[in-house]
Amino acid sequence: MKGPIDLFCKRPETAIARNKKEKLKQTNIREACDKEATARVHQYIARFWYQAGLSLIWSN
Repeated sequence: MKGPIDLFCKRPETAIARNKKEKLKQTNIREACDKEATARVHQYIARFWYQAGLSLIWSN
């Protein structure tokens, strides 16, 4: 069963096959995540902050 985070990450089999073709190295989190999906999530968060009228400036 896949969870919601699986939509943002590539399949491990694809990454393993790609690494075997290239030199063997461990993929980091930035290589494994889908860049377009990450950009969409950032956009949704920014829209939420804007629509909620939250301030980005914190004062002491």
